[in-house]
This record gives sequence, structure tokens and C-alpha cells, in this order.
Amino acid sequence: MSKTLAMTFINADGKKTCIRLQNVKPAVTKDEVIEAMNVLITKNIFDTTGGDLKQIDSAVLEEKSSEELAVR
Repeated sequence: MSKTLAMTFINADGKKTCIRLQNVKPAVTKDEVIEAMNVLITKNIFDTTGGDLKQIDSAVLEEKSSEELAVR
């Protein structure tokens, strides 16, 4: 199963914007996610249509599984 971290921020316009990272390590912690999000805000490396990332809104760890079906 693969895990994706969806990090949602508030930008300069006050709108939400989301950054997704795939293949996150299974044991990622809340503190690690908060630290990573703060680094993204501080380093200001992403452009959004609403301006710079200004604050953390939320984070979700999504888990996806798939199963191939033999149909032939």
C-alpha cells in the first residue's frame, strides 16, 4: 500500500492550497509533518495563484491499495 501526505496551507489571499507527497514513510509522525510544513512556509519555495504560503491548515495521510483483477 502506498501512502500520500496531503498538506493544506492558507496562502496570502486567505485561500486553501494543497501539496501532496507520494510514498511517505509508513511511520511518519505528526511532529515530522508539522516540521516539514513549517519548512515549506519558511523557505517559500512554492508559488500559488493566491500568493505565498502563510500558515498551516491541515494534513491528511491517505492510504491507497489496489488489487488487479484477472479479467482475460
